Amino acid sequence: MTEFIPLSAVRRNYGDVS
Repeated sequence: MTEFIPLSAVRRNYGDVS
């Protein structure tokens, strides 16, 4: 489950840009 940690962080960081 190492891809869920970075994916969640990136989505939150780039969630506003989306």
